[in-house]
Amino acid sequence: MKRSRGFAVLVLMCSNLAAAQQEPSFTLAWALEEARAANPELRALGADRTAAWERVPQVRALEDPTFSVQLWNFPFDRRPGAGSMVMLQLGQALPWPGKRALRGEVATASARIAGENVRTREYEVVAEVTRLYYQLWLNRATREINRRNQELLEQFRRAALARVPTGGAGVTDVLRSETEKARLRTELLNLERDRRVLIAALNVRLARSADVALGDPVDYFPPNPTYRYRSLLESAERQRPDLRAANLEVGRAASQTALARKSRYPDFMPSVMFMQDVEMGPAWGGMIGVTIPLWAGQKQNRAVSEAAATATAARERQRVARLEIERQVRAALAAYESAVARVQLLRDEVVPKARTALEATLAGYVTGRDSLTSVLDGRRVLQDLELEHERARAEVELARAELARAVGGRLPAERQ
Repeated sequence: MKRSRGFAVLVLMCSNLAAAQQEPSFTLAWALEEARAANPELRALGADRTAAWERVPQVRALEDPTFSVQLWNFPFDRRPGAGSMVMLQLGQALPWPGKRALRGEVATASARIAGENVRTREYEVVAEVTRLYYQLWLNRATREINRRNQELLEQFRRAALARVPTGGAGVTDVLRSETEKARLRTELLNLERDRRVLIAALNVRLARSADVALGDPVDYFPPNPTYRYRSLLESAERQRPDLRAANLEVGRAASQTALARKSRYPDFMPSVMFMQDVEMGPAWGGMIGVTIPLWAGQKQNRAVSEAAATATAARERQRVARLEIERQVRAALAAYESAVARVQLLRDEVVPKARTALEATLAGYVTGRDSLTSVLDGRRVLQDLELEHERARAEVELARAELARAVGGRLPAERQ
């Protein structure tokens, strides 16, 4: 009695250990949170954004003042008329009014563009992680269908064995069932290989080692509302970070053009001097210098032309961005609507009819009306349609993620 109780405890401990060693399931929300927090590309772009904001006060600040010491007729000679002196000079460069403010506008626009670049890449990473998540989910669903079909083929094999003694079926039917089952086991091995490849790709997006274990993704299929193209496009106009970046580029180019025009005006260099004459004693002086845009035809005027061309390019890129957004929204919406319609058709009509047909064919095989070939053909058709249904479910979520990326964030609330 004690021995059997100890054996039961050992079995329970082993089962608990095996359960603890199983890979836990993971959710899409967890994967997206990990990607946003740890993805190295996003962290690098975030550092670029921080660096861009640090440049703003730098370009608005004045240049460092200059301090100089001059020695006249050194070594000093105290004889009358020798002119020996020490001169201290402090100068500060002052740009033409408005230049510093325009430099700040250009740097601020660049920093905001860097921020929009972070958000653009974040939406891309979200779409990539979502795609890998549902590919893993589809791999899991395909493996489950594969195992169900192996069980179904085992039923076929037993039915064939039951008919052998009566002469209703030959050994060939049994062998064919076993061959189909072996083929499914081969497919299962390929699916396990694909799963490892997908996990490695997802781990890279999560800034983890490629061989870190991940469990099977859980089902996450929210309702499928109907979206209107015009509402999606309005959301994209408000939310798309790359469009906001294009708008900021237009504003930055305007500030650069204004700054280039001001480069035609001189900058100033006022300075104060203190002189200690060995013979005559201390004295104070002042000086102001200006830059002379003498080579404006080769420099300042060219800078204005360059800035104007840059502004034209920025406006054209803004127009291209708007047109590309319209295309992306239209394509993503079409893919979403098509996938939703396919899911409904496969779920409500096609798969149930194929399942009913297979059940009828199997019943006919048991009674001798149908051949095993008809049964196996019906099983393959059902398996293909079940796979197509699961693939369509995954495609709905992939299209939804692409639609969210196309509008630049949250999808508008629409009717169910």
